[in-house]
Amino acid sequence: MNAKETISFIINPNSGLGRHRVVERMVEKYLNKTIYQARIYYISKDMSIAQTARLSVADGAKIVVAVGGDGSVNGVVAGIEGTQTKLGIIPVGSGNGLANFLKIPLQIRGAIEVLNRHQSMLIDTLEVQGKTVVSIAGVGYDALVAEKMKKAKVRGIPAYMHFMVREYFWYSPKHYTLQINGETIKTQALFIAFANSNQFGYKRPIIPTAKIDDGLMDICVVQKPPMYLISWVGFSLFFHLVQIHTKYIQTYRTSSIQVQQRKSRIMNIDGEAVKMPRKFEIKVNPKSVEVLIP
Repeated sequence: MNAKETISFIINPNSGLGRHRVVERMVEKYLNKTIYQARIYYISKDMSIAQTARLSVADGAKIVVAVGGDGSVNGVVAGIEGTQTKLGIIPVGSGNGLANFLKIPLQIRGAIEVLNRHQSMLIDTLEVQGKTVVSIAGVGYDALVAEKMKKAKVRGIPAYMHFMVREYFWYSPKHYTLQINGETIKTQALFIAFANSNQFGYKRPIIPTAKIDDGLMDICVVQKPPMYLISWVGFSLFFHLVQIHTKYIQTYRTSSIQVQQRKSRIMNIDGEAVKMPRKFEIKVNPKSVEVLIP
């Protein structure tokens, strides 16, 4: 690179655990000024992350950095997808699923060093009802937990585990009809995950074999097990053993899926709860975003 590239940092002051407060100082101290010209943007109630990212691209940014969690990454990608602008990540959110998947350091200085190395890869995204999914989408119990987290005053792993345990015991599995690779599947599921990467966040894996650049999404359908099997199914699901395929866990791989629910419900999209219609389609947009990686 002969000329300096404009790199924009979009900071979400509402994201995660408050670490965004030191990012601007760390960027000033550790970003390589010989290759980058930095701009800092703080989002506000008047402009979304996606709108701020689009403004940044219009202002000449060659890299837009999401400073926050998976929701912030999602917003930036929604703003830059379809352009030549690259994605950077400084993971200061509470979950940081995509950053963990890409092995981007959770320490701010380490994440800035990733930007300085300027290595990148093209990754897929998913699309559902005109919305972008970068890492994981899910319906059912998973989406309910995401909705509870969105309303919670306290974030982080303790709050997440609190809602997971509290909501599990009374949650009733829902009926879904799936169209996958020409096959119709009727199921009553605790939750269904549509995975571009392999984890929800909080270093909680879902489908260990998922790849983010293969043009396919991995789908995990989980039935609610009886009480005496909760520990085993949970162990299989959350400790990289989904390939065991207990009768309560089924996985599929496809480039698109049609989903039908009995009524409109919420979906977890990269940690954000979004209302979905009764019928919707999810499809893969292959290698649609370029992201800086270690």
